[in-house]
Amino acid sequence: MSSKVDLSQQLRQAREKREKSPEQVSRALGISTEFIAQLEAGDTSALSDDVYTRGKLRSYAQYVGLSPEYSERLFREGRGESRRLRPLRLDGKVGAPIVTTSLIKQASILLGIAAVIAYIIWQVLLLAGNPQLHVEFPTQDQTIYSREIVITGTTSLGSEVTIDGQPIIVADDGSFSHQVTLDEGTYTFTLVARSSMGRTTTEERTVRVAEAPERTD
Repeated sequence: MSSKVDLSQQLRQAREKREKSPEQVSRALGISTEFIAQLEAGDTSALSDDVYTRGKLRSYAQYVGLSPEYSERLFREGRGESRRLRPLRLDGKVGAPIVTTSLIKQASILLGIAAVIAYIIWQVLLLAGNPQLHVEFPTQDQTIYSREIVITGTTSLGSEVTIDGQPIIVADDGSFSHQVTLDEGTYTFTLVARSSMGRTTTEERTVRVAEAPERTD
């Protein structure tokens, strides 16, 4: 059984065990039901492999009681299987390119030098400005029908994030998720990203926690 299938089954079974519908998960986490359906169907090839997608996956996994790190690893492995490249075939025909060991070494050295230069420029630009801070969930003035809220988002690499002055864990790729349990009412969260140079970026999110409305058939 492939990792992709395992991930889809585990997500669906964990959600059903908590007796949550896709619509309830969507309202609680602010992610679309289409995204949930694609994950539970194992259709990861239609999803982009970026920090926002992985942040939503981690939030969903944590919400239904699964390990965010383990779920993200299964997601990446599943996409790796679908994206595996075919090996280069050299058929020896007239005009076919000749790849020598010397040419490969020279290309590797040039690529390595270019990568180092690009990395240095990127680091200089990051240190010179304020860190990025994108709060994916919750959105401003959102009403949430769940006492458990998972605050998710991304920040610049190497930056620290606090929520109402409390430090939270930031992953190596800059994504973060932090769960809080609240009573019904209105709350304002203050998120601050701080770079290694001490520069900060602040975002606020005001949410209302309410009892889920009764369903009418």
